[in-house]
Parts: sequence; structure tokens; C-alpha cells
Amino acid sequence: MSDPENPILLMLRVLALSLLTAFLVVRQTVTPIPPDQPTFRSMAVIEDAQAAILESNPVQIEVSVRGYHPDGCDFPAVIEQRREGNRVVVEIFRNVPLAATCPMMLNPYQATFRLEGTFDPGQYVIEVNGVVIDLTI
Repeated sequence: MSDPENPILLMLRVLALSLLTAFLVVRQTVTPIPPDQPTFRSMAVIEDAQAAILESNPVQIEVSVRGYHPDGCDFPAVIEQRREGNRVVVEIFRNVPLAATCPMMLNPYQATFRLEGTFDPGQYVIEVNGVVIDLTI
């Protein structure tokens, strides 16, 4: 009989379990949405947003966000921007089919992108899915 506290046997068991688990993991792939299928906007939850002024002429702004999607579906994120004077509103979401069945798990998300247009000196408010950044150029 083998000794259950033998460190070598314990390591072999852990290795075997790890290999078995690695082969059983199912990877999700991005599934294209048929054009005639109705969808809804699943908004990303943004936990942190930072803005950086790029050294360029004219001035450009780069935004980095970190958060998650509220489900385990793997549809591509869409970033939409609109500018209202010195306010920039950014919406980050996924178009998810109404008929999709998504696993109940958080899906981490992070991205870095440039804001559209150029920025003159002044005060700006950047809103990303409800998270507000005040910026002075």
C-alpha cells in the first residue's frame, strides 16, 4: 500500500488532477450575431477610468478603463463616443442576442482608446458608463 502522506505521491496526484482539469476546460469563442436576430445592449461595468493627455499637436486624449461584463458571454465590445461641448460621453457595451443563454460569471474587461477629435485648452468632463473624469488641458 502507498503512504497517503508521501510528498511525491501527493505531487503526482496534484499534477494528474491539473492535467485532467486542463483538458476539460471549455474555451468560449466569439460568435457572430446573425443580422436578423434581435439584440440588447449589455453595458460594461466600469470600475476605474483614467485619462491621459497625449503629447501631440493638436491635443489628443487617451482613456484607459477597467471593469467587467456582467455575464460570461463572449461578444465583442462596442465603444461609442459623442461630444457635447466640453463633455465627452463614452458608452461601452456588447450587443447580445435576446435568445442568448450566458453563463452566470463576471467577464473581466479592460481597454485603452483615444477620444475622437481634438481638444483646445480648457475644462473637460469625460463620462464612461457613468464614471466621471474631470480633466484640465
